[in-house]
Amino acid sequence: MIEYVHAGFGHYFITSNSDEVSALDKGAFAGWARTGFQFNADAVAAPQSAPVCRFFSAAFAPKSSHFYTNLQYECDLAKTYPAWTFEGEVFNIPSAAAD
Repeated sequence: MIEYVHAGFGHYFITSNSDEVSALDKGAFAGWARTGFQFNADAVAAPQSAPVCRFFSAAFAPKSSHFYTNLQYECDLAKTYPAWTFEGEVFNIPSAAAD
């Protein structure tokens, strides 16, 4: 996962999608730059992992925003809000075992 920041918005964005990385690095979305931080995540589900849902909203104009969650109930709830567009399960992260 590669982290980007938009200094003017004070927003951060993470992705490992090669098309998104390429577009961001080429300046297709003005204002975004790599922070230099990155972390590993699983591309597919693994034992003891949880998918991370990603949502996008332009309802905060002139700023846009992304929301990430690995909690299924939050993912399901966010899907009910018209201001948020579900972009998919974008990566998987380790999760604690259920109690």
